[in-house]
Amino acid sequence: RSIISAFARLFGTPNVTGVWTLCVRPKVLGYQATFGTPPFPRNDFKNARLIVLWGTNPPVTKIHRYFRLPQDIRSALNQGAELVVIDPRRQ
Repeated sequence: RSIISAFARLFGTPNVTGVWTLCVRPKVLGYQATFGTPPFPRNDFKNARLIVLWGTNPPVTKIHRYFRLPQDIRSALNQGAELVVIDPRRQ
């Protein structure tokens, strides 16, 4: 058990939250609902001919489990891939 859990029990609650509850678990459930299991499909960006980034900025967000994504995208672009970026903040 974590120190946070022990601290929460001092106040009489078993309820704690953290990165898993707020970030990872919703992501896993979303991936599983969309793609099935395993929850994190292995993407082949290096060999892609078209890459679509929808509302994400990989160098900034550092997508979980794919820390080499910016380098893999750059490699694909160097091999002639096309990159489409959809930024919902821009109209």
